[in-house]
Amino acid sequence: MDGYIRSVWLLLAVVAIAAVGCREKRPTIERYRVTGTVTLNGETLENGDIIFTSAEDVAVGTESSGVIVNGKYHLSSTPGMKKVQIYASESKGFDRDGMPRIVQIVPRKYNEKTKLTVEIPREEHAADFELRIAPRPGSAAKTKK
Repeated sequence: MDGYIRSVWLLLAVVAIAAVGCREKRPTIERYRVTGTVTLNGETLENGDIIFTSAEDVAVGTESSGVIVNGKYHLSSTPGMKKVQIYASESKGFDRDGMPRIVQIVPRKYNEKTKLTVEIPREEHAADFELRIAPRPGSAAKTKK
């Protein structure tokens, strides 16, 4: 019986050593701090979300996102060219069922259909985004007095 137990322990030791030796090392993912501001028609975007992504980020799960608060954001991103998506919504009353009516205030051209890009270097970086919305035809432009 001692020989059997010794064989089992020897087998377990060989398997454990093989498992440790064959373990694949994960590459270190470089990330760099990015900060900035976001404005909409020259006004601070009070609240929202910002996403930096690329095809490679999607493939390996390294997309970056941050929250916009009082027009400022910060996040950490992998280096390279990134597509930028910016989202912000606000409540516009209630629908017939009494549910809050939430509307996206940032046009799709800055999120779902974005053409915004930013190059993230291999160092801390600042990137500001000035979003513009053309007034709708027939709507009066707001003026400040």
